[in-house]
Amino acid sequence: MEDNANMTRGSFILLGFPSSRPLQILLFFIFLLAYIFTIMENLLVIVILWTNSKLHKPMYFFLGHLSFLEMWYITATVPKLLSVLLVENREISLPACMSQLYFFISLACTECVLLAVMAFDRFVAICKPMHYITIMRWHLCFILALGSWLIGFLTSFVKISYIASLKLCHTGAINHFFCDISPLLNMSCTDIKNAELVDFILALIILLLPLFLTFISYICILITIIQIPTSSGRHKAFSTCASHMTVVIIFYTAALFMYARPSRAQSFNYNKFVSVMYTVITPFLNPIIYCLRNKEVKHAILKLLQSNNNMGNGKIILGFEMFNNNKNSSSTISLSDIIELSEEKHEREEEYEDQPNKNLFNNDVNNGDKANLGQEEEPEKSFQNKNNNDIEIKDEICPVTPDVLDIPEPDMDLEPSRQPAPQPLHYVPF
Repeated sequence: MEDNANMTRGSFILLGFPSSRPLQILLFFIFLLAYIFTIMENLLVIVILWTNSKLHKPMYFFLGHLSFLEMWYITATVPKLLSVLLVENREISLPACMSQLYFFISLACTECVLLAVMAFDRFVAICKPMHYITIMRWHLCFILALGSWLIGFLTSFVKISYIASLKLCHTGAINHFFCDISPLLNMSCTDIKNAELVDFILALIILLLPLFLTFISYICILITIIQIPTSSGRHKAFSTCASHMTVVIIFYTAALFMYARPSRAQSFNYNKFVSVMYTVITPFLNPIIYCLRNKEVKHAILKLLQSNNNMGNGKIILGFEMFNNNKNSSSTISLSDIIELSEEKHEREEEYEDQPNKNLFNNDVNNGDKANLGQEEEPEKSFQNKNNNDIEIKDEICPVTPDVLDIPEPDMDLEPSRQPAPQPLHYVPF
């Protein structure tokens, strides 16, 4: 009687997850934490991609659209579920139900097309790397992204138009935690053949066509990767698309199970758990999957967190006590300086390895002992008798002692006039 009264008022009852009160409270906190973390993760990805100029690339442009989509995708369903679990507010009006269904289907269809666009981007980057810049121009990226959103929302509009034209006269209880297509079709008391056929055909097109294009793209990518001669090259090429492949498998497995079948099929309880997979778990895992397997994004996150820490608490001070000419000195550097030091060290090591045969002299030798180089009497002895205290190295980053420098012996077989010109002293800070 209560369900029929709700139908008369034009509202429905969402059954959600019927269970005991303690279990519902536990489910509330689980979904609440998942919702908060999903919003924070995707918002962090958007901020990083927006503020870091090194990530202004087509791949990250589409990743930003996906993160923005996931924020609204989970917002379309979870807040109402939290209301049902916490205060048992199970009633939802017909306009609110149709609005929730429209935005949910729109975002789901948009994600299908957007995942296919991202697969095309990886196909061009790996299979046609020399033409990537000319093909994936910014105007094409904008067209592909805008087209994904338009296709998703137009497809959903057609679906909702047929569903809204049905007369719902059965019980107003929806055996789900949000307004989905299958429960609404089960409530209809009129002929639903046209609505069910349109929904099934559009579901196949919006799911199978992007999936087919994604599959073809990855077949070409795998063929190209196999042809790469080095194992490191193959690993690097595969790592650029492994995260996207993982997201595609998770999303399409659940979506095909739910929607690539007649929509009036009974909505059993295990369908709710499958729905949780692509409405809650997938938006939660996508930022983690993309960030953990991407060095550029991880480095950008580290820089962002370090800069925020500097603004709030000041710089992280690290004291280093080093010895130079039997004198103690201390240096204070921040975390960003450590990152720059490691990069500078790597560059200097490569430069030192590329020039193994060059003689390195101190500037003091060039200025003070230039005349002694012309004398042939005991040059090796005069060089070795140089006091280590005469070699003084000063650097803004950190002082080092002379014993850590690897100074090669000068080639004394040459004539004094043919001795190589003194070069600036290269050293590695750490």
